[in-house]
Amino acid sequence: MTKTKLYGLGIATTLALALIIPPAAHADPLRYGYVALDQVPLPAPFTSFSPATIVNGRVYGTVFDDTFTIASTAVYSGGTITVGQPGLATAANARGTIGGQDLSGQAALFENGATTSIPALPSQIFANVVSLGDNDLALVQSNRSFIDYSFAYFRAGTETVIDFGLPDAASQAFMNNSGLIAVNKNQSPTDHFDHGYRYDPRTGVSTLLPPSPDPTDVNVLVQGINAGGDVLGYSFTDFASPNYHERVGIWDKSGVFQPYFFETLNTSMLLFNDRDEIVITFSEDGNSYLVPTPGTRLDLASLTTNMPAGLQLFFVVGIDNAGNIAGFAADETFSNFFPFLLVTLGNGDPDLGPVHPQHPVPASIAHADKAHSHK
Repeated sequence: MTKTKLYGLGIATTLALALIIPPAAHADPLRYGYVALDQVPLPAPFTSFSPATIVNGRVYGTVFDDTFTIASTAVYSGGTITVGQPGLATAANARGTIGGQDLSGQAALFENGATTSIPALPSQIFANVVSLGDNDLALVQSNRSFIDYSFAYFRAGTETVIDFGLPDAASQAFMNNSGLIAVNKNQSPTDHFDHGYRYDPRTGVSTLLPPSPDPTDVNVLVQGINAGGDVLGYSFTDFASPNYHERVGIWDKSGVFQPYFFETLNTSMLLFNDRDEIVITFSEDGNSYLVPTPGTRLDLASLTTNMPAGLQLFFVVGIDNAGNIAGFAADETFSNFFPFLLVTLGNGDPDLGPVHPQHPVPASIAHADKAHSHK
């Protein structure tokens, strides 16, 4: 078993990733206020908002009608959701450009009321923008099947297929503003372990990122790369091990792994920002955790002053450099998912008032193309 990416179909294939933003101050002491994004009014026919990422406090995502067949890109800011062009959002940048997929399943960029469709690669059945730099450099994932992908750079009308030079096909990729890519490769009949790499387009070389020195750590799964070139990921044991564990940590520019937290809990997804603040999410206990510094793991719900009763912060989709966090809370049955924004509260900020989320989205939308499960 591996930490492999879950893919949906059609509309459920999109919505993902947290992107890179300029540095910002962090609130101290650490407190969060819960903003119920399902309570924000939407224009007809839209009835729900599904966040995909957060950039500079602005939450980018997709709005749907009741049938989930009508969809448009959208952004939440300052208490209002503004609806954009038809399509599905997965990524965004500090300029306000949205990357994602149009309703025909083709990768697209959405900016200033215009939609730029990205040309399909050979044998493509659908594609998506999985990362978007502030200079509008896009990383496109093109799917030839649900397990066979290729990746390409796209900017200003030019698309360039990437040859990572890996022994097996790439399975996941994450790009920063400089075009550096953190990439995982597929397992193969002769290699049953997970491996992660950092790809540098200037040299065309993918550098293997080693697991921690612990000899029981035999797998690496990368989960992101930030503006400084730090790579986020897991160093973990074989699942057959009776003493399963995983180390959440960061590979620096020299490829040295620094563990941030050791856990025996099986989690599925990591996100971080340019300050190397890590969120652990999509875990088997239903909670999400913040790792602000090495050795410290905090339950996000315990930091949230107005956490709604009966919900868990199950699934985070992004954290910005101010520490603001977007994602989905789940009810006790894990069948209803409520979009949220957690805003950082400073020393002088009052707690936010009580909230009562009421308008969930189904799991097929909340989970679509976002989770990097290692189950």
